[in-house]
Amino acid sequence: MRPSIVVLGSLTVAACGRIGFGDTPVPGDGQLDECLPSSPAEDFTSMLADPCAPWGSPTVMQGLDVVRAGGGLEITPQDVPGTMGQFGGCNFDVPDITRGAMVEVSSVLDAAPGYTNMVFYWGVPLGDDLLVKSFGLQVGGWDRVLFALAEAGHQGHRPYDPIATRFWRILVDDAAQLRAQVSPDGWSWADVATHDTTGEDVSRGWVTFGAGRDDDLVTGTARFESLNVCPSGPTSGRR
Repeated sequence: MRPSIVVLGSLTVAACGRIGFGDTPVPGDGQLDECLPSSPAEDFTSMLADPCAPWGSPTVMQGLDVVRAGGGLEITPQDVPGTMGQFGGCNFDVPDITRGAMVEVSSVLDAAPGYTNMVFYWGVPLGDDLLVKSFGLQVGGWDRVLFALAEAGHQGHRPYDPIATRFWRILVDDAAQLRAQVSPDGWSWADVATHDTTGEDVSRGWVTFGAGRDDDLVTGTARFESLNVCPSGPTSGRR
């Protein structure tokens, strides 16, 4: 299951935008050849009411709490009967996906029917309409597998490990391949899957990340420590 598409606000990043939840974006030096992990977010005692402000907008459905806590973003199911099929998280515009969008995931919801994900969306003209396509990463299933997802279904997978797959990233390479990648440290990346986008404009789009449930019995907390959005440049990272 994927979250509903929502209308997003704008996020403009002139250099690597490093966001720890509770922070405003901190510019990078613009010379890095990869998206790098954010500096540890501070434990702010004064937190904005909007958990995704000022860089994005929230999706919060009944039965899920989405809050800032201890410098992170947490999504926790509540004991509300009949609240299956719900999603909670953040949405933000990506001005350029060629250097990637990255989240740091320190915990995920418990096994199915709970899931935790990060999905990139982009539009493809279809006559007078716009066909919205998607590609991303999701942890779910009773065996807690990390899947690469597209609108056609699962495209690759690997075992989920909270250390070895702590960082998730989506970028497009020079061959028009979207790459869903994981890393233990935000530096060394491994592909989970690739998705061919030849002939499609994927340079711009939007990302959602968060967690949801297909049943009202899901427990646990999904926690995101940081978000990093990088622009394109002459030394765009390719792995």
